[in-house]
Amino acid sequence: MRSIVSLQNCREYDSTRVREAVARALLEVPTTTDLLRSGRRILLKPNIVNPRGPERPVCTHPQVLRAVAEICHEAGCLLLVADQPTYWLTGRTGSQQPAAPGLFHTTGYVEVCKGLPVDWALCASAGYREFPVPRPYHVPVAHLTRLLDEVDGTINLPKLKTHMQTRLTGAVKNTFGLVAPRQRMDLHMLGNPALSEAIVDTFAAYRPELSVLDAVVAMEGAGPVRG
Repeated sequence: MRSIVSLQNCREYDSTRVREAVARALLEVPTTTDLLRSGRRILLKPNIVNPRGPERPVCTHPQVLRAVAEICHEAGCLLLVADQPTYWLTGRTGSQQPAAPGLFHTTGYVEVCKGLPVDWALCASAGYREFPVPRPYHVPVAHLTRLLDEVDGTINLPKLKTHMQTRLTGAVKNTFGLVAPRQRMDLHMLGNPALSEAIVDTFAAYRPELSVLDAVVAMEGAGPVRG
């Protein structure tokens, strides 16, 4: 099945302009109405590869998160924001956990989402379980966060960046943050093209219902962090 793609012009992170651009985009995606129904719990999955503030184009910008969260809340949805920073920040097994409140404060998410009933979590906080991969290249089973069992749908919020290993990081690559840190590290050791194929595998195990890509300011160079 083909994906529906909506491109919207937005040249700055002004809250009103971002909100309008996101709203226009969602209007062009027919499945949005079914996804955003009152009472449904929605996981918002930003890119927090390395917790940085909005002055650097490392993480999904807070205004993009806010715009999507507002639209979900106005539709009557319950909100959960979750991600898991890169494995070298959290330890091979994910046991060395950064404090979730500090993580989401550093990125500016807590401040910008004031007034919205948002729950915050690290993917590792719920543990991981096996998700089978249909027709895998390298990964027959993906170990993904159990938070996926606690929600009715997922909105993927990637950041457009170059990537030193995969050349580009976007909607497919961002779902790699749902993967258990140990498996994520092992797959990073594959090198390309095997790493890119493994990312496709883990994406096939669980596909978010919707992706909203933050490309207002993209990163080029030594991404996903140092560009």
